[in-house]
Amino acid sequence: MRIGVIGAATGVAAHATKAGLEVLALPNVPSDRDALSAAGAEIVTEPQAFFERLEHPRLHFLDLPPGSEIDAVIERIYANVEPADLMLDPSGSYWGDTLRRWRRMRHCAIYYLDLTLLPRDGGTDLLVGGDARGVDLARPTLERMAQGGRMIRAGGAGSAHYSRMVVDALQLARAHASSEAMQMLEAFPGVLDAGSVQARLALDVPTAAPGAGWVLEDALRLEAAVPLLTHAVMLEQASCLDEHRGTPFLARLGAFVRPEDLD
Repeated sequence: MRIGVIGAATGVAAHATKAGLEVLALPNVPSDRDALSAAGAEIVTEPQAFFERLEHPRLHFLDLPPGSEIDAVIERIYANVEPADLMLDPSGSYWGDTLRRWRRMRHCAIYYLDLTLLPRDGGTDLLVGGDARGVDLARPTLERMAQGGRMIRAGGAGSAHYSRMVVDALQLARAHASSEAMQMLEAFPGVLDAGSVQARLALDVPTAAPGAGWVLEDALRLEAAVPLLTHAVMLEQASCLDEHRGTPFLARLGAFVRPEDLD
């Protein structure tokens, strides 16, 4: 089973080859070549040759960082894609931007699916958003890539990336709660091995949550009450200001949009 991968931002090629898939790769920037070669992918340098080597229905991943580069790549390959092709986007983009891209591809009868990989014990759950027919076509490939986890259809277009935003916000809230818990452990007036307790309680939650900042405006627009998630986002922003660090949150290209406004 051969798939196409454009770019090397999140390591999709390595994930796919580990799952036993044959990967044809199109580097997006020169630095992608080393990562794609290390992953065991066959590298092609021209979009036309890249698409000609894929079997129908052609399935290719846009393994690109969130932002305008995704739109630039779509413009570059647009002349080579055909009806019933599948574009899979694991970038974790703002879901409103994903909806905009999905609408453009839908008008050309191309399936645009958004993906989110959620590591868990013993495997990886893979959330997929997009049209049901496109998800069904991609299912055999995605189930293999889940590697012991589950492939779950999150819902319609944008739903997987929206879920990623929520997970990022939850991860950030847990990280701040863990930090406060460690302060309490270290403040214990008696004998307490805070490090051992931290390891046992899994308080070392990673803080990388680039999409968490998007929940603030979206929660207001969707009338969702999320005071704890909002507090965590603001705490992180305050920490960045105090430490003179740049904001950890990703920018989004487009504004908030409801799916029905794109029909």
